[in-house]
Amino acid sequence: MTDVKNPYGAMDYRMMTRQMVDSILELGEVQRFSKGIFSWVGFNTKWITFKTVDRELGKSSWKFSSLFKYAIDGITCFSVTPLRFTAVMGAIIFFLSLIYIIVTLIQTLFFGIQTPGYVTTLCAVLFLGGLTEMSIGILGEYIGRIYMESKDRPIYITKFSNFEDEDNEEK
Repeated sequence: MTDVKNPYGAMDYRMMTRQMVDSILELGEVQRFSKGIFSWVGFNTKWITFKTVDRELGKSSWKFSSLFKYAIDGITCFSVTPLRFTAVMGAIIFFLSLIYIIVTLIQTLFFGIQTPGYVTTLCAVLFLGGLTEMSIGILGEYIGRIYMESKDRPIYITKFSNFEDEDNEEK
């Protein structure tokens, strides 16, 4: 759901160059999803394969609820996809309700009303519900853009430069 690619099976233990550490520390985010940030900064990664073994002593302190919250943090820190999903679902409900209203009107004109009030209520609820959800999704899109801008992440991170280091010039 995110634009950042998080490799499957990536562990939390890693070694980083000073340049990567400095780039991560420049990010002013308070709520940090570390796996996403490590991928987002974009430095070269070398993978060391190893065989995992079952834990012999103790047990993990991670509970399902903690893992679920961690997954939600990963999605919301790097994506506005859930907000877009709301807008799309609202649009689908809205257009399906329009089709249902048209079909119901045609059936009423040719066959009459079977249960008075039922169809009118259902059509109104579906139509207004879809319209409301679509509107919330559109507002969510704007809020998501504000949220991503408020993180104040740099547009790019420079790995190499042809400019001389200012600290070296002064020495």
